[in-house]
Amino acid sequence: ANLGEWKGMQPAGVAARMAEADSAAAQGDYDAALQIWVDYAQAGLARAQAEIGRCFVNAWGVERDTALALKWLTPAAKAGDALAQRALGDFYFNGEDGAPNRSIAEEWYARAAEQGDAPAQDMLSWILTDSDHRKPDYGQAMRWALAAAAQGVAASMTRVGLLYNNALGVDRDAELA
Repeated sequence: ANLGEWKGMQPAGVAARMAEADSAAAQGDYDAALQIWVDYAQAGLARAQAEIGRCFVNAWGVERDTALALKWLTPAAKAGDALAQRALGDFYFNGEDGAPNRSIAEEWYARAAEQGDAPAQDMLSWILTDSDHRKPDYGQAMRWALAAAAQGVAASMTRVGLLYNNALGVDRDAELA
């Protein structure tokens, strides 16, 4: 979320409070994190909405509730928050509301990937390489695997190697593999 343009609030103050929430969550204190996130989420801050949605999916400080997770993740993802878009991709990929829907997951991963979200780039690469809902697109799979690999995602580094080793969308190159 662009905290500098949010509801006329001082960006440093919003950023500091969100950093407090992130720190509390990293230490497992979801009660403290949720106290901060709830106020901002109810006021419409997409990143706070995304964090609350993730809490409901993962039962972090709250009872697991996929309907509430979807309620919080969807507006945040539609507002352009990359974390929410990836989390919504995970939601549909994992079938949190029933059966997996890889097509919808792919759409949300693609939105987050375009914003540079490395885990979303990795998941998109995987889907484009080996998914049950579509024909593989090895060229795009390589594009996203390289992007995620450049950000240190080991699974994507491995995928790049496999694509080169198995000549999937590229000429076989054992050295690059």
